[in-house]
Amino acid sequence: MGLGLFHCLPNHPVKAFWLYTFSFALDMVDGPIAKYLNQMSVFGTLLDTMSDRGTLLCMLARLCLLYPRHAFLLIGIACTDVSSQWMHGYSSLLLGSRTYQTIGLECMPFLSLPKFTKKVIFCGSILCYGLLYFTTFTKGPRVPGVKMGLWQVICIGCSPFAALQVGKTLVELGEATLIMAALDAQKAQKTGIIMGALVS
Repeated sequence: MGLGLFHCLPNHPVKAFWLYTFSFALDMVDGPIAKYLNQMSVFGTLLDTMSDRGTLLCMLARLCLLYPRHAFLLIGIACTDVSSQWMHGYSSLLLGSRTYQTIGLECMPFLSLPKFTKKVIFCGSILCYGLLYFTTFTKGPRVPGVKMGLWQVICIGCSPFAALQVGKTLVELGEATLIMAALDAQKAQKTGIIMGALVS
């Protein structure tokens, strides 16, 4: 679906929109299915994450062309998303079985949201980007009493979720940075203790 999306984005908006939407809809269920069938793997987790990032980056790149005045914001969202995913994955790998408390950190409130809430925020943001793309080709049926089409109204309704997703991404990036800094501090402290023992 991702490859089909890449092909359809320039000239086939309806196909591209549905490929984009269904691609992320399947992303919501492939994890639970893998858990149910006991077929989870490190490779599958990484492949899932990277394919999601590729699909989202492709859409954001297209939006940069369609909304050149907002390209700076869209590029910032793309860079933040990739940086956060990479930093969060790497920090989780370094953290291993240790908890936040063992390295002197408290879990950030945003990250303790229920999984369902996180999924709603994510789905709303994905739909917002998809409709930002789609409304450049068609506004949708006219909504009575509003000088906008239906797709535009839905897009505006989803925009708070996109903002929340960006906020969540920034919090995750900050959390990953703090974890890596705390682990570095622990390592430096242990090294200092060892060096002190050797000197004495």
